[in-house]
Amino acid sequence: MARADMVGTAGSQVALQAADVMLLSDDMARLALAHRLVRRMAWVIKQNLGFALGAMAVLVVMGVFFNLPLPLAVIGHEGGTLLVVLNGRRLLRDPIRVG
Repeated sequence: MARADMVGTAGSQVALQAADVMLLSDDMARLALAHRLVRRMAWVIKQNLGFALGAMAVLVVMGVFFNLPLPLAVIGHEGGTLLVVLNGRRLLRDPIRVG
């Protein structure tokens, strides 16, 4: 990274395209912020997957063994989708602070 400033514009474009993560600030505290945000996002994704798969399993079991009507199954599925979206929106509403 120390030599990255000397590469020039052509090399920096290649580096930008090849990078998985880019820091566009000189503030290294933002790297810690990005790490915490990624860990939190991974936790919310695991929550959403668990909830969505659990809800689908319940709906399938209810449909197969308890004769759940199709409209109720659709409403249950869409309600689960809404809850997953609202859970993901928590990341936008409650930002992680630096420091």
